[in-house]
Amino acid sequence: SDTDLRPQTLQPNPQQVAYAATVRLKVLDGQGHGVGTGTIIDRHGEEALVMTCAHIFRTSQGKGEIHVDLFAKPGTTVKGQLIDWDLHRDVALVAIRPGVEVTPIPVAGPDYKSQVAEPVFSIGCNKGQDPTLVESRIAAVNKFNGRPNVTVKGQPIDGRSGGGLFNAAGQLIGVCNAADAVDDVGVYASLPAVHWQLDKIGQKRIYERPNEVAPPTTLVAATAPSLPTQMPSLTMPTSSLTGAAS
Repeated sequence: SDTDLRPQTLQPNPQQVAYAATVRLKVLDGQGHGVGTGTIIDRHGEEALVMTCAHIFRTSQGKGEIHVDLFAKPGTTVKGQLIDWDLHRDVALVAIRPGVEVTPIPVAGPDYKSQVAEPVFSIGCNKGQDPTLVESRIAAVNKFNGRPNVTVKGQPIDGRSGGGLFNAAGQLIGVCNAADAVDDVGVYASLPAVHWQLDKIGQKRIYERPNEVAPPTTLVAATAPSLPTQMPSLTMPTSSLTGAAS
């Protein structure tokens, strides 16, 4: 079941650190707004980088205003700038200027391989509410064709799209994409998709040397999606996919 997890100790555990690095995104699309979740994975000076999913930007075509609620300091909302997004792999990066102290979550490196039955946890904003944590286990690796993915037991609720999937050490290993109601699992973009997106903007060092301090970099916003505007359906053997949130 969902756990409302807010930092409470002087020495926060990986789950508390991940909670504080979680953000809620509201994307204006001209007819309203879509809501998703993201995770702060890097910071340089005044700028921080958020990993999320791409499909929450589909309706706005990546041009909508982005509001980002921080949970490192609840009640803080800042504007976001879409840096890059890929609807095929369903991953995206948003730059923010948090204005408060934030601790980025480390991204697991290239040697890390997700394993079936591995304990994991996810954090997301159910129906746009404050984040909750769900503990689970990996059900399958690359069950679906078309893009790197892992499935996790327990289907996510609307609003958790873009939220992080973490291993027991608190490293980011996936991004919430969709729900499969038939098999009661969530579908997540897996680590190769996360690495691909970081490679694309020249930020491989975020996962290759997570403990080293790199020089500040200037992030340039994307002006258009790099792939078609419709996210292709994953090939599923027995059931269909629905978006976890948008």
